[in-house]
Amino acid sequence: MINAQKHKLYGIIGGSLGHSFSPLIHNYLFEKYKLNCCYTTFESEESKLKAVVGGIRVLNISGLNVTYPYKENIIPYLDNLDITAKTTGAVNTIKNSRGKLIGYNTDIIGIQKTIQHKLKTDIKDKTVLLLGAGGAARACLVELIRQKANKIIVANRDISKAKKMIKNLKNNSDIKAININHINSLNQSDCPALLINSTSAKSSLLIGIIKVLSKQKLINNTKIFDLNYGQRAVSKNHQKFPNRYVDGLYMLATQAAASFNIWTGIKVEPDDIYRYIAKKLRDNKYA
Repeated sequence: MINAQKHKLYGIIGGSLGHSFSPLIHNYLFEKYKLNCCYTTFESEESKLKAVVGGIRVLNISGLNVTYPYKENIIPYLDNLDITAKTTGAVNTIKNSRGKLIGYNTDIIGIQKTIQHKLKTDIKDKTVLLLGAGGAARACLVELIRQKANKIIVANRDISKAKKMIKNLKNNSDIKAININHINSLNQSDCPALLINSTSAKSSLLIGIIKVLSKQKLINNTKIFDLNYGQRAVSKNHQKFPNRYVDGLYMLATQAAASFNIWTGIKVEPDDIYRYIAKKLRDNKYA
């Protein structure tokens, strides 16, 4: 039975949301904890982003998740940023606190927990290859610096964007930017212990990068963390190193748990969410 309380609306804003598992997750949690809330999607063109944020205020929407390509672009329209959003320069969670829109970044904890609990790897003093330079990449870079990676190579099609991201973080770590099409220019000293794909590109991009690295003999027990999940992740048929590959499903579960806690004050176990969505995928009830 649902508690007799004012109905609250939550959702996710992005450019294309047909693949999003967020409505499934949060509506499951609202039902489980008997909250009179619902979660939906808000697809928007970039030119209408400011108007959409204005709509959040007018409709008094209680909270939002933010995904590609608006994690950075939405910041100017918010009232305040949590330290996680300030540090990364990207927002993936918004809380409406009495009309004030506050931005957070829960991607960081999802990245941290996936590296620790799923990949079970220690990147301290190791080399990491990071694909992408968007909002998710910013969170990855902050966490890689925190975990004291020895060298971080950021590969992106727009190398100027990668360089800007690195510069804005203002740190003393060994980080360099390269064009993603020049992966074959890496040498043996660049052999990564961890490869992270933070792009929203089709899985063929990551598959191609792995092939190039293999040909260059730069895959040596490398762990692979693909932030994509579901149909956007690399299929099992194409996972050349399945025992070392992890998709973004656990990260999604962990950051969703953190967002839910920000909105409701209720702490939930990421593993509960992870088991729920993994079962939906196995049962082919959600694609």
